[in-house]
Amino acid sequence: SSCVQMIPSNELIQQSKITKLWQTREISNFTYLLYLNILSGRSFNDISQYPVFPWILKDYTSDTLNLDDEAIYRDLSKPIGALNPKCIAKMKRKLAECPDPSQYCLFRSHFSTSAFVIGYLIRLEPFSTLHICLQGGSYDIGERLFYSIPKAWISITNDQQNDFRELIPEFFFDETFLINSNGFDLGYLISGPNGEREKRINDVELPKWSKSPRDFINIHRKALESDYVSSHLHNWINLIFGVHQRSIDHDNLFHPYTYPDSINDNSFDLSVIQGYAANFGIYPTCLFTQSHPKREINRPIHVHFQLPMIDPNDSIIWCNNGTFLTGK
Repeated sequence: SSCVQMIPSNELIQQSKITKLWQTREISNFTYLLYLNILSGRSFNDISQYPVFPWILKDYTSDTLNLDDEAIYRDLSKPIGALNPKCIAKMKRKLAECPDPSQYCLFRSHFSTSAFVIGYLIRLEPFSTLHICLQGGSYDIGERLFYSIPKAWISITNDQQNDFRELIPEFFFDETFLINSNGFDLGYLISGPNGEREKRINDVELPKWSKSPRDFINIHRKALESDYVSSHLHNWINLIFGVHQRSIDHDNLFHPYTYPDSINDNSFDLSVIQGYAANFGIYPTCLFTQSHPKREINRPIHVHFQLPMIDPNDSIIWCNNGTFLTGK
């Protein structure tokens, strides 16, 4: 069949069958999220626009997990910054006092930035070297490194929260980023008034319910494909890729310069906007102009239909039978 090269991403997603395939459980949650990232302009080759995946669990302290228990899952209808009621109340007070329309936002830091990606992948090259370059020739202090998954969750959900980072795809398929196989000297955590060393930072500290990095990835991936996440993932997609990208009603309003449409004919200082976006994050291109449909739950999963893997460097081609091809 003949193929046509598609243009706007939202038109591509509307005319393709990918959302329907996800709805009918012919592709996994992981595969669908990966495609949405790529179609919205995210790429593994660009740390400023790296693929973004959601935190899906909120229990990182129990000895075991029951993936059928809804109480262990994060509320996917809220952005990270709104999970803590005290935190979002503080953000709303600041918003109400904001005198400058160009600074009108709930969250000044983003859910995906170059620094966050480098931080998550600091045990791998070239990210370790990139981190050292960003820090002026040495690793940052231990407490600010990614050294523990439970502590990272506490960081984004505490009352004084200024940390709104979501996850990256590696949390669901690649345990190597959790292991300091290169033996990098990441320093120590410090405790006590006199700066006593507590412990050396090495492999990432895991939740109690995982026995090893691989075990964590396996459990985490199963959680991503759970019925609970399948039933609620459309809400998170609305926040990141859809109609609630800029919604005060859904507590989801980031700095204006992080949105792609901040660059237009009226942009007074392009370099300022570009600099802000490079440092503080870029929102994905909006893929859905209407609320994202829910997934069909009461039917078996069929994985016989496998979409081809997309090289983010390739152009994406949509065929009139609803499938994707890629081409240089």
